[in-house]
Amino acid sequence: MTVTALRVLAIGAHPDPFDMAYEAGGTLAQYAALGHDVLVLSAVRTPAREGDAAAVARLLGCRHETLALDDDGAVFDDLAHVHRVVHRLRTARPDVVITHDPSAHHPEHRAVSRAVLAACLLAPVAGVLRDLPPHRIGGVFYTDAGGGEDAAGCVYVDVSATRARKVEALRLHEKRAAGAGLDSLIERELTLMRMRAFRVERDWCEIFRPALAGRAAGSHALLPVAMLPPLAP
Repeated sequence: MTVTALRVLAIGAHPDPFDMAYEAGGTLAQYAALGHDVLVLSAVRTPAREGDAAAVARLLGCRHETLALDDDGAVFDDLAHVHRVVHRLRTARPDVVITHDPSAHHPEHRAVSRAVLAACLLAPVAGVLRDLPPHRIGGVFYTDAGGGEDAAGCVYVDVSATRARKVEALRLHEKRAAGAGLDSLIERELTLMRMRAFRVERDWCEIFRPALAGRAAGSHALLPVAMLPPLAP
């Protein structure tokens, strides 16, 4: 069976492995392992962290770039920043976009989430930024912001095959940060991955919430096929 390569864009606030690698690293590594093109984009430009972010992305099989905003705290969801994201969406032309949940604890994560959703809605509009052709994104998903307590309507991704790679990537950041005491964060995420997976009878899962859940994406003759593979015999 021929599988069309997808372009996956994960947009986090900071060039910090504890943004997108922490929240979606297993899924991103899984896309990459299947031969899809995966780009991790950081909204904020923080030179001291970019080397770590690039190394972590490579370990996951992804690329890393930045929108080159000035410093931490410079993330907004005003029109100028939204247009910056629209421009990047139209140059990268992703099929799938992953970003922070709008209810995330960090205010810059919330701002990025709002800006990304607005940009995804504007990217296909021909009258916006006429210098680049419009682009329609196939799916926009939020990462899990609260530990999966309210997971109704979420998509569960079985990351058993890439869980170790995700942990290795986070450990790489810890080594480069000269032992910054990140064990508790890594252990917390491992616990959450097991908890999420328990609900769908898997070993390790990440979960994602469709950003446009209330919007019809098309019609089906029957219910869509389940996204998780059947349990092994």
